[in-house]
Amino acid sequence: MSAERKSADSTVGAITLHITAFTPADPELRFTLVELEFENCRITSDARRFRWVAGRLSPEVTMQVRDVLISSRRYEALKEAVMARTTPNAGPTYATTSKH
Repeated sequence: MSAERKSADSTVGAITLHITAFTPADPELRFTLVELEFENCRITSDARRFRWVAGRLSPEVTMQVRDVLISSRRYEALKEAVMARTTPNAGPTYATTSKH
């Protein structure tokens, strides 16, 4: 198996996921494809989805969603942040917390 193929295939038990590194060209399409792969492999755990996606973000995208990676650890929060912060023409949308 080539190194490229090995990096694209990840095995969970007897299940092989084909999830490549995330690129921000079209985040909505990317998450649609990732979620189809999760469905095919019957992965429903939010924690497992979070770990798979977080582990495949580029360093640039990782820095854009640093706050979510550190504080949330939830797949839906990570998905929303990545899409909002990397979708072309969406502009930066950073979560703020008030201390009232």
